[in-house]
Amino acid sequence: MRRRLTPVLALFLPALVGAGVLAAHGPGHYDLIVPGEGIGDARLGMSESALAAVNVRAGCRVTASFTEDQAVRLATSVGGACTTRGGTQVGMHLGSIVAEFGRPDAIRPDAMYPHAVAVWQEYLAAGIGFRVLIFPDRSTLIQAISVFPREARRP
Repeated sequence: MRRRLTPVLALFLPALVGAGVLAAHGPGHYDLIVPGEGIGDARLGMSESALAAVNVRAGCRVTASFTEDQAVRLATSVGGACTTRGGTQVGMHLGSIVAEFGRPDAIRPDAMYPHAVAVWQEYLAAGIGFRVLIFPDRSTLIQAISVFPREARRP
């Protein structure tokens, strides 16, 4: 029986191989995205130099926003290398987010493109957000995942 690549994996596979993700981790290995804490070995509160050292060996490249040389928001747009505990990762559809996390605390418009709209779907109490592209045919694609400090729920 011959296996076929899913369209999303076929789209990202050349980039993953080129970035050394599959070579570094091998099939079936994922860095864990932990809401409110970190992505793989990258952690909130890390310095810029510490994050750079983690990214050198990471399969799941992470970018960050810093305040006073401490990471206050981490993000990845790498599919196939990092996943949440429930299996949600970049390249999947919106349904996987809703199945794992439920209704979002906030949805923020981010950008409008000729053939898609980008929004951030955020779970503030959990400390995780997803940049989702929404296409005219109502299909969706997770383009990025971010982790940030958890916020206390308001009554």
